[in-house]
Amino acid sequence: MQLFAFQAAPPPLADVPIWVFVVASAAIALLLFFCFLFWLIFRQVAKSREMAHLERMKALEVGQPIGPSEAEKCQGKYLHNIFWISFWIGAVVPVAATSAVSSVMVQVGLQDFAIILAMWICVAVISVASVICATVAMISSRHWSKKGDKSDLGQHRS
Repeated sequence: MQLFAFQAAPPPLADVPIWVFVVASAAIALLLFFCFLFWLIFRQVAKSREMAHLERMKALEVGQPIGPSEAEKCQGKYLHNIFWISFWIGAVVPVAATSAVSSVMVQVGLQDFAIILAMWICVAVISVASVICATVAMISSRHWSKKGDKSDLGQHRS
Protein backbone atom coordinates (compact mmCIF):
# COMPACT_ATOMS: atom_id res chain seq x y z
CA MET A 1 0.00 0.00 0.00
CA GLN A 2 1.31 3.42 -0.95
CA LEU A 3 1.30 6.07 1.69
CA PHE A 4 2.39 9.04 -0.38
CA ALA A 5 1.78 10.11 -4.01
CA PHE A 6 5.48 10.42 -4.76
CA GLN A 7 5.89 6.74 -4.00
CA ALA A 8 4.04 5.86 -7.22
CA ALA A 9 6.94 4.51 -9.21
CA PRO A 10 6.96 3.54 -12.88
CA PRO A 11 6.57 -0.13 -13.61
CA PRO A 12 9.73 -2.16 -13.31
CA LEU A 13 11.75 -2.85 -16.45
CA ALA A 14 10.63 -6.45 -16.47
CA ASP A 15 7.11 -5.31 -17.45
CA VAL A 16 8.35 -3.52 -20.62
CA PRO A 17 8.51 -5.92 -23.59
CA ILE A 18 11.95 -6.68 -24.98
CA TRP A 19 10.93 -5.74 -28.55
CA VAL A 20 10.71 -2.08 -27.46
CA PHE A 21 14.42 -2.12 -26.61
CA VAL A 22 15.27 -3.90 -29.85
CA VAL A 23 13.33 -1.41 -31.95
CA ALA A 24 14.80 1.56 -30.07
CA SER A 25 18.32 0.19 -30.46
CA ALA A 26 17.79 -0.43 -34.18
CA ALA A 27 16.39 3.08 -34.66
CA ILE A 28 19.35 4.64 -32.86
CA ALA A 29 21.82 2.55 -34.89
CA LEU A 30 20.06 3.51 -38.12
CA LEU A 31 20.06 7.18 -37.16
CA LEU A 32 23.77 7.07 -36.37
CA PHE A 33 24.47 5.31 -39.67
CA PHE A 34 22.57 7.97 -41.65
CA CYS A 35 24.33 10.76 -39.74
CA PHE A 36 27.69 9.19 -40.57
CA LEU A 37 26.64 8.76 -44.21
CA PHE A 38 25.54 12.40 -44.51
CA TRP A 39 28.77 13.54 -42.88
CA LEU A 40 30.77 11.56 -45.45
CA ILE A 41 28.70 12.97 -48.33
CA PHE A 42 29.07 16.58 -47.16
CA ARG A 43 32.79 16.08 -46.59
CA GLN A 44 33.19 14.68 -50.12
CA VAL A 45 31.21 17.55 -51.65
CA ALA A 46 33.32 20.12 -49.82
CA LYS A 47 36.54 18.40 -50.88
CA SER A 48 35.32 18.18 -54.47
CA ARG A 49 34.46 21.89 -54.49
CA GLU A 50 37.87 22.73 -53.08
CA MET A 51 39.64 20.61 -55.69
CA ALA A 52 37.61 22.15 -58.53
CA HIS A 53 38.55 25.61 -57.27
CA LEU A 54 42.24 24.68 -57.10
CA GLU A 55 42.04 23.22 -60.61
CA ARG A 56 40.52 26.44 -61.96
CA MET A 57 43.15 28.55 -60.22
CA LYS A 58 45.97 26.43 -61.69
CA ALA A 59 44.39 26.66 -65.14
CA LEU A 60 44.20 30.45 -64.84
CA GLU A 61 47.82 30.65 -63.70
CA VAL A 62 48.97 28.61 -66.70
CA GLY A 63 46.74 30.62 -69.04
CA GLN A 64 44.47 27.80 -70.17
CA PRO A 65 40.77 28.50 -70.60
CA ILE A 66 38.61 27.05 -67.87
CA GLY A 67 35.47 25.02 -68.50
CA PRO A 68 31.94 26.22 -67.91
CA SER A 69 31.34 27.53 -64.43
CA GLU A 70 28.67 26.34 -62.04
CA ALA A 71 26.57 29.38 -62.90
CA GLU A 72 26.66 28.52 -66.61
CA LYS A 73 25.70 24.91 -65.85
CA CYS A 74 22.79 26.10 -63.69
CA GLN A 75 21.70 28.50 -66.43
CA GLY A 76 21.70 25.64 -68.94
CA LYS A 77 19.59 23.52 -66.60
CA TYR A 78 17.23 26.46 -66.04
CA LEU A 79 16.77 26.98 -69.77
CA HIS A 80 16.14 23.28 -70.30
CA ASN A 81 13.59 23.19 -67.48
CA ILE A 82 11.80 26.37 -68.56
CA PHE A 83 11.39 24.89 -72.04
CA TRP A 84 9.66 21.80 -70.69
CA ILE A 85 7.56 23.79 -68.23
CA SER A 86 6.43 26.07 -71.07
CA PHE A 87 5.68 23.09 -73.27
CA TRP A 88 3.54 21.38 -70.65
CA ILE A 89 1.71 24.58 -69.75
CA GLY A 90 0.97 25.27 -73.42
CA ALA A 91 -0.01 21.70 -74.29
CA VAL A 92 -1.47 20.01 -71.23
CA VAL A 93 -3.57 22.80 -69.74
CA PRO A 94 -5.77 23.26 -72.85
CA VAL A 95 -6.13 19.51 -73.27
CA ALA A 96 -7.07 19.08 -69.60
CA ALA A 97 -9.61 21.91 -69.72
CA THR A 98 -11.18 20.51 -72.88
CA SER A 99 -11.29 17.03 -71.38
CA ALA A 100 -12.89 18.30 -68.18
CA VAL A 101 -15.68 20.15 -69.97
CA SER A 102 -16.27 17.24 -72.35
CA SER A 103 -16.59 14.77 -69.48
CA VAL A 104 -18.99 17.09 -67.62
CA MET A 105 -21.15 17.41 -70.71
CA VAL A 106 -21.25 13.65 -71.23
CA GLN A 107 -21.94 12.73 -67.60
CA VAL A 108 -24.50 15.43 -66.83
CA GLY A 109 -26.15 15.53 -70.24
CA LEU A 110 -26.56 19.29 -70.35
CA GLN A 111 -29.24 20.65 -72.63
CA ASP A 112 -29.10 24.34 -71.66
CA PHE A 113 -27.27 26.23 -74.40
CA ALA A 114 -26.19 29.10 -72.11
CA ILE A 115 -24.37 26.80 -69.68
CA ILE A 116 -22.69 24.88 -72.51
CA LEU A 117 -21.61 28.14 -74.14
CA ALA A 118 -20.27 29.51 -70.83
CA MET A 119 -18.23 26.35 -70.20
CA TRP A 120 -16.67 26.35 -73.65
CA ILE A 121 -15.90 30.08 -73.43
CA CYS A 122 -14.09 29.40 -70.16
CA VAL A 123 -12.12 26.60 -71.85
CA ALA A 124 -11.19 28.93 -74.69
CA VAL A 125 -10.04 31.65 -72.28
CA ILE A 126 -8.02 29.16 -70.20
CA SER A 127 -6.45 27.66 -73.32
CA VAL A 128 -5.49 31.02 -74.81
CA ALA A 129 -4.11 32.23 -71.47
CA SER A 130 -2.00 29.12 -70.99
CA VAL A 131 -0.58 29.30 -74.51
CA ILE A 132 0.22 33.00 -74.01
CA CYS A 133 1.88 32.29 -70.65
CA ALA A 134 3.93 29.47 -72.15
CA THR A 135 5.01 31.68 -75.03
CA VAL A 136 5.98 34.52 -72.70
CA ALA A 137 7.98 32.14 -70.51
CA MET A 138 9.77 30.73 -73.55
CA ILE A 139 10.56 34.16 -75.00
CA SER A 140 11.73 35.57 -71.68
CA SER A 141 14.04 32.60 -71.11
CA ARG A 142 15.49 33.02 -74.60
CA HIS A 143 15.97 36.77 -74.00
CA TRP A 144 17.67 36.01 -70.68
CA SER A 145 20.05 33.49 -72.26
CA LYS A 146 21.01 35.91 -75.06
CA LYS A 147 21.61 38.68 -72.53
CA GLY A 148 23.85 36.32 -70.54
CA ASP A 149 25.75 35.34 -73.71
CA LYS A 150 26.40 39.00 -74.61
CA SER A 151 27.76 39.81 -71.16
CA ASP A 152 30.03 36.74 -71.32
CA LEU A 153 31.36 37.78 -74.74
CA GLY A 154 32.16 41.24 -73.46
CA GLN A 155 34.14 39.79 -70.57
CA HIS A 156 36.21 37.47 -72.77
CA ARG A 157 37.24 40.24 -75.19
CA SER A 158 38.88 42.49 -72.62
